[in-house]
Amino acid sequence: MKIQNIIGYQGLSKMSNTTITKNNCNCSFKAELWEDEYEPGSIFYLQEKREKEREMGARDFSYYRKDSGVKVTDGVIGKMKINALRYLGNDCYKGGMEGASNYVKELKENGIKKMVVLCDLSECNIAEACGKNSMDWMHVYVPITVRSENVEKDFYENFSYGAFMSAIEALRNGHIFIGCESGNLRTNRFLHAVKLLDPLSKLNLGMSDYDSDDYVLAQWIYKRFSQTQKEKLQYTNEFEQKLKNTLISYVPTRFRTVL
Repeated sequence: MKIQNIIGYQGLSKMSNTTITKNNCNCSFKAELWEDEYEPGSIFYLQEKREKEREMGARDFSYYRKDSGVKVTDGVIGKMKINALRYLGNDCYKGGMEGASNYVKELKENGIKKMVVLCDLSECNIAEACGKNSMDWMHVYVPITVRSENVEKDFYENFSYGAFMSAIEALRNGHIFIGCESGNLRTNRFLHAVKLLDPLSKLNLGMSDYDSDDYVLAQWIYKRFSQTQKEKLQYTNEFEQKLKNTLISYVPTRFRTVL
């Protein structure tokens, strides 16, 4: 079997302790074993221990991968105690909404014009905090995992294409703060999907790597795009063919669909 995806979150089967050797370096970590093709991307530098992952703001259900964006340490925003705080370019930031809900006033004073929430509103106090500080905000549904049974059906029942298009417009315009509760799992997956699907994306995801689940989410969104939505995003035939080829190449076989 080949390693499809290095993970550390709970609730998935086929988990085992696995040792990988590359360039005479033994690295032990948990990995998920699948029958289909190997997901590209450097997995060997993603060997951080749980302590390192927690430093990045990850939760017990998060997996081993580089965080999206550029670490923020300077300025007023850089001093805020927000999980997984990163700069995405174009005056956009991402991080945990649980922590960000305590800094809505300060974020607004430092140029943030909208909060894009990727978690359930019951997971944080961001809606209340935005209301108190007259901050514009919106919600986009992002599943915690794409691998559970019936999750694709649940996705289409909860996902709003109108909200997704508004989120892309907000990211293009800049001056937003985006994130799920912890700012990691769902946030990174959503940002990677946007980077794949938006031909005009200005996102700077730094050294962050793509995970197979990112491609699955992007495929789900793309396959029900209307022609009007594609035109609004300024799709060209060349871009769309390249996108299809990418999804066909990198979506795991059991999740692949006709595009």
